Amino acid sequence: MTNRVQIKGATKGYKRGTVFEIEGLGFWEQTSGLYVYLAQFRPVGELEATGSSGSLKLGGMADWVDVKKVPRPAD
Repeated sequence: MTNRVQIKGATKGYKRGTVFEIEGLGFWEQTSGLYVYLAQFRPVGELEATGSSGSLKLGGMADWVDVKKVPRPAD
């Protein structure tokens, strides 16, 4: 099932290892190797997840990336 999601804060697009904070759903780290730069603030996206893994597509991007749920990163 695909859910519309809101990313908290700014993002610079896709890059392996990027951690996205999704409102109400915690932190998700990109595991796929796609790199696409697109600076956005609080973009809307789509998350299709089962358990602790899934796929994320940010608004303004053509591609989906693989993500996994992770603990809150250390500040």
